[in-house]
Amino acid sequence: MEINRDHYRRHLTDRDKEILRGGSPIAPCPFCGDKKPTLSSEDGTAWLSCPDCGAEGPVKDNISKAESAWNWRGFPRD
Repeated sequence: MEINRDHYRRHLTDRDKEILRGGSPIAPCPFCGDKKPTLSSEDGTAWLSCPDCGAEGPVKDNISKAESAWNWRGFPRD
């Protein structure tokens, strides 16, 4: 399920708004290197996933934490 922006509108932090505007770099998938992970949300949780290999980041309670968790996992090695 894609982000339900109406659901989050009342609860967005400034950082969340920056992420939704695309102002925050998201790391590529640490497994396959795909550079366009998908941000998803359901029932007040958020996570990123890779459309290429299906990897999913940890589920967190807001967009900022989901992005940080995804980025923290590292980058693929050449």
